[in-house]
Amino acid sequence: MVRGIIFAGGYGNRLKSSISQYEPDPELREIREWATDYDNPKCLLTVNGRPLLEYSVDVLPTGLDKITVSTLSSQESKVRGVLPRLKRSDIELRVFDQNRYLDLKDMLSTYRDDLMVMHSDTITSAEASKLLLDRFLHGGYDIVTFVYREFIKNGLVNVDGNAVRNISDKVRYVGLAPVIFGFTPATIRGIDSLFSRTTEDVGIQGETSIIREIIREGGVVGYELMPENAFNIDTIEVFLSALHFMQMAGDTR
Repeated sequence: MVRGIIFAGGYGNRLKSSISQYEPDPELREIREWATDYDNPKCLLTVNGRPLLEYSVDVLPTGLDKITVSTLSSQESKVRGVLPRLKRSDIELRVFDQNRYLDLKDMLSTYRDDLMVMHSDTITSAEASKLLLDRFLHGGYDIVTFVYREFIKNGLVNVDGNAVRNISDKVRYVGLAPVIFGFTPATIRGIDSLFSRTTEDVGIQGETSIIREIIREGGVVGYELMPENAFNIDTIEVFLSALHFMQMAGDTR
């Protein structure tokens, strides 16, 4: 059996603080409203009319035996309230009192099944990612991404005979630290360069994903699912922090 796990804990308070200091764009009204309520879970931040949790559910393979959304007891009612709008009916909510059980290592210890893990703060829609970048950056800055090499598992995500199949070894380049520089004219060097990129032209497909394999004692395997071209919402915090620093330094562009 392979179980899909979506980590949906946390409030995103650092991100909320960064957004609260930012002059809102009319098209980011839903994000601004989320940031003003510190009781709102991070997974319910809405982009293009859809909560982050919905983006995560959409990219999980259909062949998984079960899908579990893991959250904190303090967030249970709000997360449970959004489950009916998700496209899949085979979703269960698992609630923890301790935040440590929302980390992958401790999560593996609570299940006997193999796991495929997805994080709820990841946007997999290129349209939504572009909206965020365009609106937050206002076309006034370049994005430069420092990269490093990482040897990973990469392949199509298929569940066959209670195992993940078609996994091959590849080298990918990963954005280690997206940093804003005040150069003009501004260019955004592709959504894919901000999160992950393989050494070959992957020709992005919806079912092509990066897999990180984690094995714990007892043989249970966790596959961490990181879709190509995904955009982590925390990157916005990096952008806003850099912009705030530049403004404090007297850069008014």
